Amino acid sequence: MNTTTQQSPKMDDLIAFNQQLLTLIQAGVSVELGGESQADTVAEQLSKINSRIALQVGLGQTVDRAMAEDTLLPAAYRVAWKTWFHGGRPIEALNALTTQAEARREMQSNVGNSLMQPLIVLSLVYFGFIYLVLVAAKQLEVTYDQLGEPPSASLGFLIFAREWLPLWGVLLPAVLMFAVWYWWHKSGTWSYSWLPGSSRFIESISKANYAENVAKLLDTHHSLSESLEIVGPLERNSALPSILRWAFAAEVEDSSRVNLLRFAARTYRDSAKREATRWRNWLPVMLGVFLGGAMVLAYGLSLFTPMIELLETLTKP
Repeated sequence: MNTTTQQSPKMDDLIAFNQQLLTLIQAGVSVELGGESQADTVAEQLSKINSRIALQVGLGQTVDRAMAEDTLLPAAYRVAWKTWFHGGRPIEALNALTTQAEARREMQSNVGNSLMQPLIVLSLVYFGFIYLVLVAAKQLEVTYDQLGEPPSASLGFLIFAREWLPLWGVLLPAVLMFAVWYWWHKSGTWSYSWLPGSSRFIESISKANYAENVAKLLDTHHSLSESLEIVGPLERNSALPSILRWAFAAEVEDSSRVNLLRFAARTYRDSAKREATRWRNWLPVMLGVFLGGAMVLAYGLSLFTPMIELLETLTKP
């Protein structure tokens, strides 16, 4: 048995673990602990964890006991810490805190890139509509006056829009800029549960991390029961999926079980990549068709409906 399992972690070990997380953040890697207030940065969360545990250790508790009794400690952080300490401090043990954050950032990037085309279309529609109400609508209004006919309903709408142009002409860009700002600062914390396949994507990454953590502990001479006790239950699932049950139940040597678990981890990561590929390929198309198409349709109707109504007026007996 690995001697690490007989050692009790010290405060210096926890500080070293948190320092590795801070180093990853400084290197540009996304880290997500969860549990704490979303208003706190990861660095602030780690500082609070250090302070709380150090206080309990100063009162005579062990690090293990203090962390076990800390109800504010995020579950993913707790698992990553145990795997890191008992598994010989491998950098792979931090995957549980980095891969889901990277996945969320990838979702944010995919959705953001997909929104660029509708945003460009909206900008063109905005300037086109301003031209419509300032120039085209005025010419149509003159034509109706010359015919002695009241403006049609659609032309009345354009006249109304022209009268209120000082309001919506400023308000719409302001709302759009606020939406972009809000997206830039807040979308990194969203779950994107509305995105098709997002739950499968996150679950696949969670299962891959779980298999990797157990494999890492087995690789450092922990038994299967010890490894499962350290890692704890699989997040997001009440029961193990079949491929992990097979890897755990197979009557093989631990070295072969490690290979089975790493094969399972690769399988789940490949599944997550397939989901991400679907987003990259289809999300821009779908948003471009529905959002961009809806805006172009609205502009087309506002442009051609007054013309059609004018033609109907001219052909009246």
